[in-house]
Amino acid sequence: MYFNSTILIGYLGSDGDARETKSGAKYTVLSLATKRSWKNAEGEYDSRTYWHRAVAWGRLADFAATLKKGMHVQLVGELRTRVYEKEYGNRRKFTVKQHVCEIALQSILKLDRAERQEEPAPDVDPTELPAEQPTVPSEGVPY
Repeated sequence: MYFNSTILIGYLGSDGDARETKSGAKYTVLSLATKRSWKNAEGEYDSRTYWHRAVAWGRLADFAATLKKGMHVQLVGELRTRVYEKEYGNRRKFTVKQHVCEIALQSILKLDRAERQEEPAPDVDPTELPAEQPTVPSEGVPY
């Protein structure tokens, strides 16, 4: 048996960024911050913020595009990694392989009390997700 599911609860670091692939497929990129806190040796609280990249496709992308920076949300999806090559340099160009880890979203739930939706965002049927997602332009990556 195999299972790949990720649930993240946090705050959006930017508005939903709606984009389109060269072939015309709609997608929206979300940047989500989660936080971990602990007591250090001196008894004071320390914390660390982790940033996550999430991508919504199809109907869910339309909903994700309406989300705004600072919203408290729950994201559920499948953890995916991909590799792309990026060219650097002006006169002497060189290519570097970039590795990206992101969540292919299946559902989004608003958690803000004032923003709670009357009707939940459309869930994505896993069969609607491409087995291998189209190549996403990677400007602005990482996160």
